[in-house]
Formats: sequence, structure tokens, C-alpha cells
Amino acid sequence: MPAFGFKFIKPDIKFEGKELVGTRMIYLFSGLYQTAFDVPSETYCSDEMLESYKALGVNAVWTQGILYLLTEFPFDPSLSAGWEKRQKNLRDFTERLDRYGIKLILYLNEPRCMPESFFEKYPDLKGDGEGDKVSMCTSVPRVREYITASLKSLCAAAPLLGGFFTITRSENKTNCYSHTRPQSCGCPRCKKRGVGEVIGELLGAMRDGIDPDKKLIAWSWGWNEFNLDVIRHLPENVILQSQSELNVPTNVGGVKNEVHDYSMGQIGPGERAMEEWALAQSLGHETMAKVQVNTSWEGSTVPAIPVFPLVEEHIRRIREKGVKHFQLSWTLGGYPSANLMHVAKFYNEKVTIPEESEAEKRACALFSEAFKEFPFDIHVLYKGPHNGGPSNPLYAEPTGYKATMTCYAYDDLTAWRDKYPEDVFENQFAKMCALWEKGLCELEGEPETETVIMARAGYCIYRSSLDQVRFYRARERGDRAAMKALAASEEKTARDMLALMDKNAAIGFEAANHYYFSKRMITEKILNCTYLQKTL
Repeated sequence: MPAFGFKFIKPDIKFEGKELVGTRMIYLFSGLYQTAFDVPSETYCSDEMLESYKALGVNAVWTQGILYLLTEFPFDPSLSAGWEKRQKNLRDFTERLDRYGIKLILYLNEPRCMPESFFEKYPDLKGDGEGDKVSMCTSVPRVREYITASLKSLCAAAPLLGGFFTITRSENKTNCYSHTRPQSCGCPRCKKRGVGEVIGELLGAMRDGIDPDKKLIAWSWGWNEFNLDVIRHLPENVILQSQSELNVPTNVGGVKNEVHDYSMGQIGPGERAMEEWALAQSLGHETMAKVQVNTSWEGSTVPAIPVFPLVEEHIRRIREKGVKHFQLSWTLGGYPSANLMHVAKFYNEKVTIPEESEAEKRACALFSEAFKEFPFDIHVLYKGPHNGGPSNPLYAEPTGYKATMTCYAYDDLTAWRDKYPEDVFENQFAKMCALWEKGLCELEGEPETETVIMARAGYCIYRSSLDQVRFYRARERGDRAAMKALAASEEKTARDMLALMDKNAAIGFEAANHYYFSKRMITEKILNCTYLQKTL
């Protein structure tokens, strides 16, 4: 299977009776993030993918939008160069999606911060600053008017647009309270006002610019201790979104922790999400859950981890809380897969999906039990060896390199394990692999479906993680015989993964990093392992 030769399932699902879930939004599996509207949508979104989403009941996709790139920026039109072309590509995409019954939802972090030099001309707009990143203060009416007018322009230019969702306290510096609290806010206007009041007013400016039939979704990500205050200041006709698993307590291997995001093994909803939904519902707002149902940073390079019982249980619990809408993925997790087929069970009063074999049911139950043993921690998610899996080289001597966020694990066992002692960290991967092997045994003789291939790929990344941990612990002990044996095991795992990538081009691909690992990288790992076996 060549790179990018993606094939997507189109299951025969029957939806009958009353619709129970409104928005079923996902990120395009091969979507572009910052440059999505610089090119026609056909560049990154195939008709085959849209046909699959339609069959699976997905009715919305999302991508990022930046207002000064999609509309003319009134304060400095030069920043908007090419906005007409981008706006046309946006409109064309919404029209194309409409043929499949799918809406486009734009993700906004607004207003974008500006450099200090911008405010030499507009000192009256200046808000809180962080070095050369300074907020355009939303307590100034002129800034809110710009946001309202920009959104009106977008809605007029692309009438089939489904709406917007926004994070108002994101990693991006936006409003004056996006990164600050009242006691540290450097804006003299906002400092006199509460966080809820400022953010509520910003959302009101957005809502004023959006057609009534289009959604505005406010995600509580980053609201932290101000969450309930902000919810009380939400304007009418705003949907409140919470990530379901936020603050779910965990106790894996005796190490107590809690989920921040990106968990499929430690499912929600957590107390914070339930409190936010309940308050919003009591104030007349519809509610939405952000979840990961295909994959997460627990194993991002396997695009559909077959833990169907966990996925179904999580969605069932959320639906019991009266939540009407779902964001089914962040930038990772958009693969049109059997996982989405299991989520589709909850969309209508009666849904019929293709039947699984009894062997597959038993196997996926075991994979779900295995997945609960993943040594969950946000730092493990980002820096551990599992995302790279068998693509990570083995190093016979310490490199001194530090693991980076999601890309290069190197040999940084200390960063991989974070709160977990070395023996516990190793043991958790050993538990995972033992249970996963039992699940794979159940699939012996089964047709080689997507689920079977993804199950084997999942085993590869976790088996490789276990062997890498053992390899570096053996290196610490000076046990070269053990290192040699583990290099042989890693070679086998890499060869297994290479064969799986020949069968499904989606393995190793993740939208933010694209091919997190390629066949070439796996081949290099095989050479790395054969060399170590000869030289250790």
C-alpha cells in the first residue's frame, strides 16, 4: 500500500427513529491545519473520506480559521493579503461538504494578539501583553465590532457554513484574560472586570456576528477556576462544550494521577465536566462533549485502536447526562473507522450496525482491559516511546538528548515515565502486552479486517515500548546480552509493523505530524537492530 493510499470503510448502518445526537463533529483525518484555505479542499480531503463519514453518521468536520486571513483586517489590510482566495476556498469547501450532508465548523482563537509595534498606531486597542505578544483588548468596543463584522462577512460569504467553536483561554494569546488572572492582568480596563464578564462579552460579540441558524460552541478548555463564572456569563444560543475526561482521577500501577485530556483508557465523564454541563443546562444552554473515540496520544500512530467496549461505555455515560452534541476528535483521531461505527449506535433511537464476530467481541474486550493499564500521565502521553513505537531507534550508548513533545523519544527514559518508577512503568507495558496477546489469540483465523490489522498494529507499538524500556534499563545495568536479545525482539516488531503498513496506509499517519513514521523509518530501525545484534 503506497503512502497516502488511504482506504475508508463505508458500512451499511441504518439510522431509524428520533435523532438523539445533534452535532457529530470530527477533524479531517488528513486535514491541513493552518493552511487549509490556501488550497482547494480536494488537496487534503478526498470524496472517499467524505462518503465514509456520511455512512458513519458524521455530520460536521472542523478546521482552524483565523479572522484576519479569511476577511480583510481593518487595522492593517496587508496582514490579510490573499483573503479573497481563502474565502472562496472556504465557500467552495462548504458547498462540497453539503453534497454529503456535512457542515464545516471553524475553530477560532480570537482576536489574535499583535506585536508591540502594532499599537504605536492603535494605542487605544492595547491590552495585556506577554513580551511582543499583546492582546487587542475586547473591553474596547472597536475590537468587539471588528470581531462581529468579520464573522458577519464570513457567514455572508459562505452561507452553508455550520458555525464556529472557540477556545477563549487557549495556548494562543488572544483576549486579555487568555493567559492571565485578575491579579496579574496588565490591562487597566479588563483588570477592573471579572474573567467571566470579559469572556462572556467576547462571546456575545461573536454571537452577534453569526447567523441564528449557525452554531457557536464555547469550549471551557483553560477556564480553570473561572469556569462556572464564565458559564453564568454565556450569551443566549451558545453551546457549552467540556472535555469529558478532564480531572478524572486515575490509579494505574498504584500511581495516583488525573486525566487532563486525550484519554480513551481512563474514561469519563469527570466531575468537572458534569458540573459544567449541569450548570449550562440549568441556564438554558445546550451542551457538547469533546472526546477521543478513534485514537489519542496513548497511541496516535494507530488511527483506530479497537477498544470498542470502552468507547461505547464512555458515550453511553455522556448521553445519560443530557449532552446533545459531540466533538469526536482533536486533530488526531479523525480516521473513518469501525470505532466511529460503534459511536454511531447512539445517534438515533434505533441504529443497526454490521454485526461483529464473537471472536472479535472477545478480543476487543481484552484490548479494552489492556488499555486501562496504560501508564497514564499527560507527560507520558507526549514524551513516551509509544507513539513512535518501533520507529524509535535503539541507542547502545546514552545520547543525552531530551524527549520532545510527541515527536522524538530518543532514549530519555526519565522523561518517558515521569511520575512512574521505572519498574512500575515497565510492568504496566508488560501487563498491556500480556492482555493484548490474549486478544490477538482470539483473532487467529479471523478475516483480516481493519479491526484485526489495527489490533496487531496496537500490539506493535506497545510491545516496542516495553522492549525499549527494558533495553535502556539493561543498558543502565551494563547487561549487553539482554540488550542484544531486546534488539532482536525489536527487529521482529519492526518487521511486523512494516508488513501491516503495507496492508493499511493509515498506520503511522496522524494529522498534526502527518507520517509520524514512514516505511523508510521502520526499515532504518530494522537496520539499527541488526547492527546492534552484531556489535553488542
